[in-house]
Amino acid sequence: MSEAIGEFSLKHAGSTYAKNKDGELANYANFSGTADGYGQVFGTLGSALPCPAPG
Repeated sequence: MSEAIGEFSLKHAGSTYAKNKDGELANYANFSGTADGYGQVFGTLGSALPCPAPG
């Protein structure tokens, strides 16, 4: 196992949903918080899922 390189604390700051260029539902979850040795940090986690046709 690798050793920890520091401590961090993040809070969910909001999510965004949109249709991407491939017609999929894109989800972006935004986070903000602090990390040892870095101070204020921010991050975004993105994913995409196929959008089924309505009906």
